[in-house]
Amino acid sequence: MTVAIHKISAAEYSTVRDGGAGLIDLSARGRILISGTEAVMFLNGLIIQGRLLAAVRVIHRNEGFLIDTENATRATVVKLLERFALAGDFRLADLTQNTALLSIQGAQAPEIMAAIFGETPSNPGRDAVASVDWQGKQVTIIRATHTAEDGFDLFVSASEVEALRDAFIKAGAQPIGNDTVETLRLEAGIARYGIDMDETNVVTETNLDDAVSFTKGCYIGQEIIARIKYRFLKAK
Repeated sequence: MTVAIHKISAAEYSTVRDGGAGLIDLSARGRILISGTEAVMFLNGLIIQGRLLAAVRVIHRNEGFLIDTENATRATVVKLLERFALAGDFRLADLTQNTALLSIQGAQAPEIMAAIFGETPSNPGRDAVASVDWQGKQVTIIRATHTAEDGFDLFVSASEVEALRDAFIKAGAQPIGNDTVETLRLEAGIARYGIDMDETNVVTETNLDDAVSFTKGCYIGQEIIARIKYRFLKAK
């Protein structure tokens, strides 16, 4: 699939690449909550036949596990999960319309995060998750990059996103448009489902090895993935 990049802002680009901090709105992505006593077991085995139906992040929160995925695959993920909804003690709730997702990217991101949330709760390690109370509302923070620069993703209720956005801008973050975000992503070599990969690919073709276990066993499609991964390795 070819993506047309129309309007690249030099100022937006420089903000992220040259030491500032850019604010990105990723609220169009899908957010699905899985809860219940068997949620971990359920999610641990959910990979289908080695093929990619969606690329997701699974974020542990107090009330369960939040699945973050591309908007294009939200319906696919919901449909897939609903097939198993009666098979155990786990429940599904589509939170896409009730929540929002902002991301701050760039070298100045940690400084701005500390100015808004304080030093400790807003500075988790890479891919680690923190939860902080902001103006009486829970904000889930994950340290993540979409640009190869340092960055943080923030999950918040839809009713609070405008206030949080204003706080970031007041603290020095500059809003970044979608076309600039796409350019930064492409430069960073970060694959995006529906553009760089789809259901015709297996995960070993996508540079997503850090998202897959090749050794844990007992998930659907594990044998296929492991065979592809190790087929060229000689026995020692």
